[in-house]
Amino acid sequence: MAQHIFLFESELQNNFPEAAPSSPSLSPTVSEKLALYGSSALTGVEPPERNLSLSDFLTDVMRRKLLRRTQRQKGILSLKDLENIERCASSAYVELKEAWHFDYVIPNHDGEDSENWDAFYYPVGDAHKTLLAFADLVGDKVSAVVEKWEEGLLS
Repeated sequence: MAQHIFLFESELQNNFPEAAPSSPSLSPTVSEKLALYGSSALTGVEPPERNLSLSDFLTDVMRRKLLRRTQRQKGILSLKDLENIERCASSAYVELKEAWHFDYVIPNHDGEDSENWDAFYYPVGDAHKTLLAFADLVGDKVSAVVEKWEEGLLS
């Protein structure tokens, strides 16, 4: 998915250089948690020996989100659906490693699978915060929830 985002951004800049768009990205978590999960602070064990692989952890988080969303949309899933979910979930770590390229990263714990987007009259929870943060960026304001990730956050 990341290559599609970068391709779209470069096409936009080539065709409309006067637009000079800022580039927001969505993340399923905040940089502080990623830094913690990738450090020894969680387990007390130095990273090469810890039991938590950040790549595996993010893949599992995204797999569960994608499974919930796709089941809500389709009901019974086919083998092709499951293969697509696994492919997308497996790319999560690689995509998040590239988030530092974006001008802004908007943490969004309420993914597309969350009912916080559409179960009520207005989005609630992180869905609401995410929507407001994106609206602020469109209006040339930067919300306090928006982050700028450093290149080495995920290594």
